[in-house]
Amino acid sequence: MNRYYVAEGVKLYSIDTWKQVHGENGKNIVAKYASEVCKFYILQSQADNHAVREAACHCISELCTKVAQEIEKGPFKPFIPEMLSALLDCFKDESWPVRDCACIACSHFVATFPDECKETYPELKDLWLSHLSDNIQSVREHSSQSILQVLKSASIYHDDLKLSIEKHVEENLMQAKSQNSDSSKFSGLENET
Repeated sequence: MNRYYVAEGVKLYSIDTWKQVHGENGKNIVAKYASEVCKFYILQSQADNHAVREAACHCISELCTKVAQEIEKGPFKPFIPEMLSALLDCFKDESWPVRDCACIACSHFVATFPDECKETYPELKDLWLSHLSDNIQSVREHSSQSILQVLKSASIYHDDLKLSIEKHVEENLMQAKSQNSDSSKFSGLENET
């Protein structure tokens, strides 16, 4: 979790310590202790601190991209429903950095475990599409990247997702014309330095 700590020094120290202790065997260690690792990440995804929830999403995403895809998926399969539920909760978080990270983590999850995500896919698809209109630019960008990731790597969802994107674009793209050219949302604030 400290690999995603806010302070850069803590991040670097944690990464370096992990490498010193485990060398090139780190992925195998995580797979060996998959039960403990998954339970801890799930628990941390529910923490009061938004930075901890965000780090938990990063860590679950890493399980998919660095461990399950490269080493073995088996040890993580018993925890798929709980981890996916944790990511879904984070995808709906009030904190935009948590939503942003959960968005990407969900796409990695679906890419790694496509068959196991069948029940949750409709909700994920709706969240990705709705987050294309989020007021935070990086959330919009990561939502589009997530959709692309699923299109490329989870063929069982390709046709449905493609049709949903086409429909979404058709219904929403022209709304840009009705948007004000300049925002007055924060017009009452003063810009004094």
